[in-house]
Parts: sequence; structure tokens; C-alpha cells
Amino acid sequence: QDDPDFAQLVMQFDANDDNAISRSELVDVYAILDASVSFEIENQLAYMNGTIDSSTPFRVMELVYYHPEVHTIVMVDVPGSVDDDSSLRASRIVRKHGLNTHVPTEGDVASGGTDFFQAGVERTCERGAKFGVHSWAELGAEGTDYPKDDEVHDMYLDYCAEMGIPESFYWFTLESASAADIHYMTESELHEFKMLTHPIIDLKDAP
Repeated sequence: QDDPDFAQLVMQFDANDDNAISRSELVDVYAILDASVSFEIENQLAYMNGTIDSSTPFRVMELVYYHPEVHTIVMVDVPGSVDDDSSLRASRIVRKHGLNTHVPTEGDVASGGTDFFQAGVERTCERGAKFGVHSWAELGAEGTDYPKDDEVHDMYLDYCAEMGIPESFYWFTLESASAADIHYMTESELHEFKMLTHPIIDLKDAP
């Protein structure tokens, strides 16, 4: 690394202690350094930006209790999560309180952000919205490294079942791209995996 200051910053994220930063580890660095989720309230809409982390369930509870008028979370830029447990917990709060999710025409959600989108009771998007998926990874292993009957998959499969998303979606995410890469879903894939509860629409027409 030509920049010693940058090297010193990122080497703390050398998860496998090999004195090198892989592409996957670098992706994790950028995710960790991204701002946490925040909500900006405009009338009955909550505009969501940031990376899902351990603070997100609390932020969602704040939204529910202090802004009961909000019925839809508009996901503008939610690139993923650094904590799957917190991501799924926050998502379940969204579903429990009957909130909808929407991605606008220039919106971009990925990984844990895509999972969070699935929590909406009504799930809508505008043409041009981006939904990224890939395999999860932890401790140097990816989801595809485990057999399909391994219990490591259960938390994700249980979540799909709760949200009315077919189990095939989960296996699709593992196979669509490695943890260091990303696959943006096509319109046909959005429909195949029941991501949307309505055809692609404009925000003004959203339920």
C-alpha cells in the first residue's frame, strides 16, 4: 500500500490476520465506516439512508413511537448491514408495526438493505430502483461454504418465511454473487421472488 496512513487505518480490519486486506475485507471496511441508518421525516414518509448496524432497531423504534403518522419507509440509500442479527430485528419491528417500504427511482438498497425492504407490509418501487444481493460472509467463510441442511441457514430461512418471501430467494442470494461482489436483481427476478406487492409504480401512487 503506497499510503501508509490508509494502510494503518484498514489493517485493523484484517479478519484472518494474514497481514493483507482482501477485497472482501475492504468491502467490510467501507460498510463499517459508512454512516449508520437515519430517518428524515416528511409528512407520512420516513426517508431512510445509511448502513444498518446495532443502533438500527432503536432508530426504528424511535420512528414508530415518535412518528406514528408515518406509514412508509422510503429507502433512498441503504447499502447493507454490518450486523445481521440487528438487521433482522429491525426488520421485524417494521413488519410488526405495519409499515410499508418503498425504493424510489434512484434508490439503491443492497444486502441487508434488501432484506430490510422485505419487511414492508406493502413493498413498492419505482422504475430504476436497485436491489442488490450477494452471499453473506463471516469469519472467512461464505454462505455457500455450508451444506444446505446446516443450521447456520435457519435464521435467514425463518425470516423469509415470516415475510412471505419464498425460500428460493435465500438460495438465490447465495448463488448470485460472492460476498465481495453484488448482483442487482432484474425486474423479472423481483417478481419471481415476490419482492413487490404491487407492480412498479410512482411514489405518489404508493399505498
